[in-house]
This record gives sequence, structure tokens and C-alpha cells, in this order.
Amino acid sequence: VQDVLDAGILPPLLKLIESQDTACREDATWVLYNITANRNLAQIQYLAEHNCIRALCNLLACTKELDVLWKGCGTVAAVALKGIRNILVVDEEHARQSNGYNR
Repeated sequence: VQDVLDAGILPPLLKLIESQDTACREDATWVLYNITANRNLAQIQYLAEHNCIRALCNLLACTKELDVLWKGCGTVAAVALKGIRNILVVDEEHARQSNGYNR
């Protein structure tokens, strides 16, 4: 995951999320989800700095159904929601370890 981030994939990925091509939006959503799935604080902070959290939130309105049901996710919005959840879990863990303070 870090190699993908270091390659500068986020700007073009965000453009795909904003596109009207639903297949591209779906694939881009999976990429963002997979980055959050590691629950790596530095990677989550990097996503936040590059407006990826906003992009995931914007995807909550996407009603495109997935071709394959995955872990209870039937839509792009559900995958985005799982990514947001991962971000919140990391933030909560960081706050707990930092005596309630986040950067």
C-alpha cells in the first residue's frame, strides 16, 4: 500500500471518483477502502491530507450495486462506509493512545 501511495496515485484516483463512469468510481472506491483496511495511522493521515475522506463521504450517495456481494456490501456506498469506519477506528485508537488528543 505504501508503494502505491508513494507513486502518487491519489490525485488521479480522486479524479476517477469524481467521474461519471460508475465502473471507474467503483474501482477507485475499492482502492481507497483497501488503503484504509490496513488501519495504518500514517496512511490514514495521508488520506486526510489529500481530501480522501471527503471523497469517501461523497460516495455515500452512490447507489451503484456491486457485481459481487462482499462482506455485506452490496453498493459502492457500503464500501465507502466501511472505509470511513476504518478511518474512525484508527482515529479512536490514536486518541486513546494519546490521552484523547489527536493531531
